[in-house]
Amino acid sequence: PLVSRNPFRLPPKTVEPAPAATPPTPDTPDPLGTWTLTGVVSGPEGVEAWLLEATSGRSRRMLVGQTIEELRLVAAGGETAEFQLGDERFRVHVGRRLSERDPAGSRTVPESENDPRPGGV
Repeated sequence: PLVSRNPFRLPPKTVEPAPAATPPTPDTPDPLGTWTLTGVVSGPEGVEAWLLEATSGRSRRMLVGQTIEELRLVAAGGETAEFQLGDERFRVHVGRRLSERDPAGSRTVPESENDPRPGGV
């Protein structure tokens, strides 16, 4: 019968449960990402890499062979420095962050570039 129901009433909406949200994976920031290689120079103690930490303004000077925590300066010369972090060996260009690294290639920095004396002699 027509009177027993309202022809203008819409049926109730069925609410579908929202899919379970996947928890966001925390992006683990690269601890080297805040450090920038600001220069490679030859000083009285040998070749040095100069580093600047962006958030604190802290600066560090590393000589070839020195280690800061697990990061070791392997070689430096010209506009690049080569570092080792665990089993990874990589090269960074002056003006770039340590997180903007290139894998160390087959080219090694000649010992003369690591020698502070003129001409490496």
